[in-house]
Amino acid sequence: MQNETDAGTRKKMADTTGEVASMIMEDNAELWPEMFPFLFSSAQSPDAGLREAAHIIMSRLAYAVAEKLTQDVNAVTQLCGTGMQDSQKEVRLAALSATGSVVQALSSYEEQVSAMAGLVPVICGVLTQTLNEQDEESSRQVLEELINIAEEAPKYFRRQIEALIQLSLQVATAQHLEEETRFLAVELLLTLAEQAAPMMRKQKMFLENIVPLALQLMLNVEDVNMAEWNSTTEDDNDGTELTSIDVGKDALDRVALSIGGKTVFALAFRADLVPAFLEHKDWKYRHAALACISQIAEGCEKQMKQKAHLETIVNQVTARFGDEHPRVRWAAINAMGQLETGMCIYV
Repeated sequence: MQNETDAGTRKKMADTTGEVASMIMEDNAELWPEMFPFLFSSAQSPDAGLREAAHIIMSRLAYAVAEKLTQDVNAVTQLCGTGMQDSQKEVRLAALSATGSVVQALSSYEEQVSAMAGLVPVICGVLTQTLNEQDEESSRQVLEELINIAEEAPKYFRRQIEALIQLSLQVATAQHLEEETRFLAVELLLTLAEQAAPMMRKQKMFLENIVPLALQLMLNVEDVNMAEWNSTTEDDNDGTELTSIDVGKDALDRVALSIGGKTVFALAFRADLVPAFLEHKDWKYRHAALACISQIAEGCEKQMKQKAHLETIVNQVTARFGDEHPRVRWAAINAMGQLETGMCIYV
């Protein structure tokens, strides 16, 4: 790798080296004693290609040498942090991947993971920089790495969770960004909610924004030719391509099940959300409100079955059976079906 001049070839060599090293060093990190000195020296090389290669190897090797990394966590933290602030984007992204792999590899070592928590703002800085450069492909790479960490070690973000939520919401609501990028920001928030519900229940910013965000996503529904829609035998979301309304529905379902029905019910039926949407002159709002009732029904079953709420909800839904727009009527029938079959409510 030190002598290779072709960037693509060197990346493939780094991948291969990392995989081979993980096999050799899995049982005993000392079986390849030259590896760690090579990694640390290469990470400080004036050659950006070697710096990138060092982080690629680390990302492949981390799981196999997790115990070894616990002994050198400060040095590894410094290596990753320096790499994520490198002048070259390729090095920053490779260091980000290495950081994610190390944190996930150490997920069962709470003290060591906590020691690396100072890198969270650096990771967010990498994301902000790619967004500012309008490099959405790299932005998605960062978001995917954040999601991977959230799945394996969500408590890693505990100290910086507010800043991460704020950044995720900014990305998720940025209309100038591509949908794929915004959807990944939503997925990050939902993954954190599922993997660390007690932590996320305490986050006011998350709670106040997740249901409105989902409802806004659901307003982006295609206004198709009604004669064609009315004759189709397919459901609204039978398509293979992930759409904004799919993401919004999924968000409501998952957050109700993870955060809890009591919290989500109160959020959804806030005066300016479902009740207001049901009376909105734009059919897309009424459609979104009814879809919301369908999606949170399972997670909010206990709250919806309460006598104080049930009659109101049923009346709100059935009132839309005669809506002027056929897609709203369909959404009302679907919502009632969810209430009747999923919650054993008979009207």
